[in-house]
Amino acid sequence: MHSITNSFIFKNLPFYVNSLTLDSILRRKITVVVLAALAFLASWAIHRFLKSYRSKKRPANLLTIESERRPANLLPIEKVEEPGRELNDIVVKKLDSPNEERLNPHWINDHPTTSLWDLGLNNFEKLIDFVRKYGPQLTSLHLKLLDINDKEFEELVCYTSNIHCLSISSLNMTDSALKHLKRMPLTSVNFSCCDNLTDGALSHLQGMPLTSINFSYCYNLTDGALSHLQGMPLTSVNFSYCYKLTDDALSHLQGMPLTSINFSYCDNLTNDALSHLQGMPLTSINFSCCDNLTNDALSHLQGMPLTSINFSCCDNLTNDALSHLQRMPLTSVNFSCCHKLTDDVLSHLQGMPLKSVDFSFCKELTDNALRHLKGIPLTSVNFSYCNKLTDRALLSPPNLLPIEKVEEPGRELNHIVVKKLDSPNEERLNPHSINNHPKTSLWDLGLDNFLRYRYGI
Repeated sequence: MHSITNSFIFKNLPFYVNSLTLDSILRRKITVVVLAALAFLASWAIHRFLKSYRSKKRPANLLTIESERRPANLLPIEKVEEPGRELNDIVVKKLDSPNEERLNPHWINDHPTTSLWDLGLNNFEKLIDFVRKYGPQLTSLHLKLLDINDKEFEELVCYTSNIHCLSISSLNMTDSALKHLKRMPLTSVNFSCCDNLTDGALSHLQGMPLTSINFSYCYNLTDGALSHLQGMPLTSVNFSYCYKLTDDALSHLQGMPLTSINFSYCDNLTNDALSHLQGMPLTSINFSCCDNLTNDALSHLQGMPLTSINFSCCDNLTNDALSHLQRMPLTSVNFSCCHKLTDDVLSHLQGMPLKSVDFSFCKELTDNALRHLKGIPLTSVNFSYCNKLTDRALLSPPNLLPIEKVEEPGRELNHIVVKKLDSPNEERLNPHSINNHPKTSLWDLGLDNFLRYRYGI
């Protein structure tokens, strides 16, 4: 009997082995499923706990949609969806819709630099509906961020016959679109970043009573473009980032009553370009990042009534460049990133009615440079990243700059300037000014701690 049993077990041994193997695999799978379920339940419990904890920690004044529903019409939101979402999401959605208070001809005419895109007219369909209704009342039209094409622009012109100030930035407009401008009594046009415009575009401006034009970032313009401007009563032109312009471009500006020009980043310009400016009543010029300019370029500015100049990033300028500025009525100068300037450069500024100077990134300047600023009525200075400057520049001589108190000698100047800017602003720190500006935080006025708030220190 025993032998029979043994023989039976040995015959069926493979079945038993397979059965045990299947059971172990099944148990492992069940274990994995159970562990996965436990992990899911644990993560769900943690999520619910954190959500409950955050809701308890939420400040009392942080409204939700549920609280917004009570009382009715608490905020100007017509419909509330997705209960439980925080109110700030809805506010953003509301702000993206047209602002009824500002979306009217009177407000738009008073704010010509505000794009209609920002007021909710963010596609052509909305825009054309608006101008059909209010077009004759508009005197200003700012269409930045709306990539309208020539046909769409022609349709707009049909409804806006009283526009004096026009601003457009479009990658789809071509030269032919500008032929419709003569239907408008324009005095100012801005076609910045209209990449497809060429010299022919400006031919459509001939004979118009324009006083201000801006064709910055129109990379295809050449010297011939400015030839179409001759005889215009222009007082302001901006051709910054028009890389193809050369010295001859400025020759076409002679005889104009210009007071402001901007040719920054026109890096093909040389000293001869500025020779064409002589005799103009210019008060503001910007030749920032015109790398080919040298000291002689500024000699052409002598005798001009300039109040503001910008030659930042003109690396070839040295101290002698500023000698040509003496006796000018300058109130603002910018020579940041002119790396060859040294301490003596500021001596040429003495006697000027300067309010603002910028010599940031002029790394050769030391404490001795600021001695030359004594007696100048400065209200704004920028010497950031002038690494050789220290607090001693402010301590000696005393009252060199209008900073009441300097602490922690040895700290870099730009930190001290920032600290001064954080101090209470005496002109604004009074009840009358604060009441008239209820949205301005007292922190921004220098009351950045409780003692200052309580005692005014």
